[in-house]
Amino acid sequence: MARPLTPADRHPRHYASPIIAAKIAAAIGVPHYVFFSSCSVYGSREGTVDEDTAPNPLGIYARTKVLAEQRLASLLEGRADLTVLRLATAFGRSPRQRLDSVVNRMTAQAVTTGRIPLNGGSQRRPLVHVADVAQVLAATLDTPSGQRTFNVGSDRENFTIAEIAETIEAAVPGSRIDRGPERDEADARDYQTSFARLAATFPSVCGTSLREGVKEVAAAVATKEVGDPDLPEYDNFKGLVASREAGHIGALRSAGCEHMYGEYATADWSAR
Repeated sequence: MARPLTPADRHPRHYASPIIAAKIAAAIGVPHYVFFSSCSVYGSREGTVDEDTAPNPLGIYARTKVLAEQRLASLLEGRADLTVLRLATAFGRSPRQRLDSVVNRMTAQAVTTGRIPLNGGSQRRPLVHVADVAQVLAATLDTPSGQRTFNVGSDRENFTIAEIAETIEAAVPGSRIDRGPERDEADARDYQTSFARLAATFPSVCGTSLREGVKEVAAAVATKEVGDPDLPEYDNFKGLVASREAGHIGALRSAGCEHMYGEYATADWSAR
């Protein structure tokens, strides 16, 4: 019998999947590989981080992203252009709606319960609308240029979690913030991000504001265009568990995947 899935199970794939895809791409002569990484690689930092700031990954997800960035750079050197897009925390309305990221989750709660739970809220998060991510992807695909890395977002969209909650409270009539004490988090990400490199290269991207994204998600939930926010289809991990329990997906082991898991498991993060 297969063991139950845990949140950790979803993350090593963020290392294995892009490496497998890159090997195939290089073998068939794909000239430009774009990798979706994450600003979470910065972990917790004082001041403002940029693409030259050393990563400080605090959780499994961020560590797999850092490892994938490093392996892709060596794997594709001299074989293909590589663009690494370190995404800020995504929000907003999308065709395959997610409600498991901080802005969308808080907004859905505000609409359905009238409450916005907030514990502390001093941690900083950069944000980016999902449609703006698509715009950046299209722009980078059209302009391959060696190996490069961009933080994806806007300097205007750096907020604390408390500021996000306050924006949602102002945008969703009848909602209120339920404040509680700051909690100790295993993945205590806290960073402000510079997006100057992206803005200099692609000046017209990432123009959607937090308030705009909140309003569109709130409208979709209020009008039932988006169903019950607690359904697994709106949560990546819950959806994965539900699909596995229903027998729609399974896990296959291979020597290559086992090797990559070993690389992750034995990585020395204190030296990074």
